[in-house]
Amino acid sequence: MIAEDAAKDFSGDMLETYASSFSQACIVVIRAADHASLILILCKSSNTVKWHPLLYEVGSGNVLDATGVGNAFLTGLKVSWSVEQDAVEAPVFSNVAASFAVNQIGLPLLHVVREQET
Repeated sequence: MIAEDAAKDFSGDMLETYASSFSQACIVVIRAADHASLILILCKSSNTVKWHPLLYEVGSGNVLDATGVGNAFLTGLKVSWSVEQDAVEAPVFSNVAASFAVNQIGLPLLHVVREQET
């Protein structure tokens, strides 16, 4: 019941306002569950606000299990940031990482075919 009420009351504008209140932060990334992810870059002359959509629609057949999606998102963010240092693109990689977690149940299985991982 609480989750349903929260989903009904979701406001992207309100979330942007809350995120911009982190005045000490240069970059703020928020994974807003079913509402995509939000990145704010606050340390340049003009602030950047960008929403990155989910790769899969909620309720689509691709969403099998949401367990671990947040962890996968954060891992993708960290790896992307450590390689590219691009705050606008890092959540794109995060969403891709999260998609690997959401479209399977349990841990990924490693298959090796002709010495190649698949």
